[in-house]
Amino acid sequence: MSVVSRYIMMCVWMCIKTCLACVLMTLPAAAQEGAPLGDGDYSTENPRWNGLSQLLALAERQGTPLQPVATLDLAALTPQDRLLIVYPTQEVDRRAIARFVIDGGRVVLADDFGASVELLDRLGIQRIDVERVKHEERYLNRPGLPLFRPQGRHRLLEGVEEVVANHPAALTTQGGAVLPYDEDNVGLVYDMRLARGKVIVLGDSSLLINHMLGVAD
Repeated sequence: MSVVSRYIMMCVWMCIKTCLACVLMTLPAAAQEGAPLGDGDYSTENPRWNGLSQLLALAERQGTPLQPVATLDLAALTPQDRLLIVYPTQEVDRRAIARFVIDGGRVVLADDFGASVELLDRLGIQRIDVERVKHEERYLNRPGLPLFRPQGRHRLLEGVEEVVANHPAALTTQGGAVLPYDEDNVGLVYDMRLARGKVIVLGDSSLLINHMLGVAD
C-alpha cells in the first residue's frame, strides 16, 4: 500500500491549490462555488501525467472522497476538518492555519518550490536546495529522482518499502524525519505536532500527481 493510500485511510482529506483556487474539503458551508478548476499542473480535473485526477479516484476508492470547491474560508474550519495544501502559489495565512491546527485540525502540506515559506517557518522548518544534500540512492540512476527506503516505525510507513521523489526540495528542522535523506536533520517527510493538531509536511508536491502515484510505493 502506498504512503498516499495509507494517509487517506487515516483521515478525510481536503485540499487548497491557490494558483487555481482549487480546494478540496468536506464542509460545503465553508466554501463557495467558483470558476472551473482548469486542467494544468496539479489540477484535479487533469487526467494527464501532471494532474491530480487519480488522487481523487484513489480517495473515492478508499471511502474518503475529496470535494473540489473554488474558495475556502480558513476561519470557518473546525478541528474535525482535514486540509491538504498542494503547491500553493500564494502564501497561505500561517496564523489561520496555526490556529486551526492548535485547536486540533490536521493539515498535509505538499510543497517543494511553492509559496509555503512562511507556513514552514511557523513550523520551524527550513526548505533547502536538494542539490546541497547528500543522498546516494537514485531511482533508475536519475539525479532528480531520490529513492528512500524507510527505516524505523511510523504509521505512514506501514507496508511501504520504497518511496521515489520527483525533483523534490529538502526540509530541515530539529527532530527526526519520517523519510530522511542520508544527511543528518534533513528529510523529505516530517510529522509535526502543534498543540492538539498535526501537520504532515511533504517536500515534494509531485508525489501526488498521476504519474508518480504508480512509481514504487
